[in-house]
Amino acid sequence: MSLQNHGAFRKMYQKEKMTLGFVMPLERMSTSIPKMQNQVDMTKKIEQFGFSALWLRDVTIQNLKVDDNG
Repeated sequence: MSLQNHGAFRKMYQKEKMTLGFVMPLERMSTSIPKMQNQVDMTKKIEQFGFSALWLRDVTIQNLKVDDNG
């Protein structure tokens, strides 16, 4: 299959159009293991808003002394 026939590729790379992606947030790292609740629902809402891509972190920053989002 060529990339031009791939649905996600066509949605992301549109000729002479700018497309936007969304970085999926993680909940606050106040515990050692994130719960990742509501991720599917959030993903569906992001898709409904028309974003072309959803970016997920593959490495979390686990500094429990800093209350950040991942």
